[in-house]
Amino acid sequence: MEMGRSWDTPGPDGKIFSGMLNPDKRSTWLSDTTSQPVSNFMGFGIDKKVERYVGVLDAEKFSGVKVYQGRGVGGGSLVNGGMVVTPKRSHFKHILPNVDAAQMYGTYFPRANAALGVNHIDQEWFESSPWYQFARVGRKTAHRSGFATTFVPNVYDFDYMKREAAGTAQASALGGEVIYGNNAGKKSLDKTYLAQAAATGRLTISPLHRVTAVTRATGGGYSVTIEQIDEQGAVIATKNVTADKVFFAAGSIGTSKLLVSMKAQGLLPNLSNQVGEGWGNNGNVMVGRANHMGRHRLHAVDHPHPRYRQLGRPHRVDLRRDRSPAGRARDLREPVPGDRQQPRAGPLPVQLRHRQGRPDLERVPEPAGHRHGQEGLRQDQQKKKAPSTAPTCSVCTRPGATTSPTTPWAAACSAKPPTTTGASTSTPASTWSTAPSSRATWG
Repeated sequence: MEMGRSWDTPGPDGKIFSGMLNPDKRSTWLSDTTSQPVSNFMGFGIDKKVERYVGVLDAEKFSGVKVYQGRGVGGGSLVNGGMVVTPKRSHFKHILPNVDAAQMYGTYFPRANAALGVNHIDQEWFESSPWYQFARVGRKTAHRSGFATTFVPNVYDFDYMKREAAGTAQASALGGEVIYGNNAGKKSLDKTYLAQAAATGRLTISPLHRVTAVTRATGGGYSVTIEQIDEQGAVIATKNVTADKVFFAAGSIGTSKLLVSMKAQGLLPNLSNQVGEGWGNNGNVMVGRANHMGRHRLHAVDHPHPRYRQLGRPHRVDLRRDRSPAGRARDLREPVPGDRQQPRAGPLPVQLRHRQGRPDLERVPEPAGHRHGQEGLRQDQQKKKAPSTAPTCSVCTRPGATTSPTTPWAAACSAKPPTTTGASTSTPASTWSTAPSSRATWG
């Protein structure tokens, strides 16, 4: 029984699946709006209105979590990234100590990988292909941040991808296809396991059939209640099938929901009380980095508070427009040619807090009599209001020195002129730059 449709018939455009950038009804499961994993970009939604249909990608919402699932013969393999990871042997032995690890790693994992068509990317091609420049940049950034990287085996045919890049094959992965299905190149389960099983003549797949109940049959075995639906999700028939054995293979969500329901209704009373407990995702944690069209970047200047000193990283961060060529990603400490450090619409302060063990901040002795919190704030305000007998520089705070503005973001001290690196103006380490309107708040 398969709740989704069989994805083997081309649509009006001659393709089985719709594209990711211009999705149609084939993209989404029984909804009038797409629900992309990245549903907002540049501050506005990118989901689109579509015709209600038994599309390939379902986004099921629960309390505090939204789970994406593939709908159709082939299940999640139709819409996932195709990654196939053999678990670390030490982890396997820890989680499943009663399973023969030697047999799994010597026989069954290799057999499964071969049947699935698992392959690895050509390392030389990866390093030179413009299609993977984004991944090389991500790898560089990860390494610079202290993270290790590795290559993950996949069921997408990398030899086919090379032909895509050469223009000798229909573009699929390189044509932006993934979450709504790949029209070529990908070895999803409907093309491997299920196709091999169907070829034996011992398997019949019934698409658009949804199991709603499983209970013990009177004469032995199990009774399975099934709803047949049309391509708009309407129930067109209800069926009951009796079987000696029933295998639940509806995915972590489908199987869990059905078992929890059967347990709660008393239809399968011998189920464990652990059914439905401890559910989790498949272990992937994905993060993304985007350079938005506004091309903002972070600029750093020394923070004037005497409790901290710089250890090679900024103490105050101002968010300003990035005027770097093409808005490309730049290192925070890298000077930007031609950048005047002018705000787009005023600075946006970033809240920074001192955390124990933070590598880029260090506690230093505080001024005598200094107080924290609201009392410290009042103390600082009183100092500002106190009359001075001599002019005081707002940069170095020494009597007799004066301040003259140089840019909207800094002030020059008459006692020690500012130093300039690239196009950014800053003061020597022994003084503080002042920009009252752009100082970050400290906790």
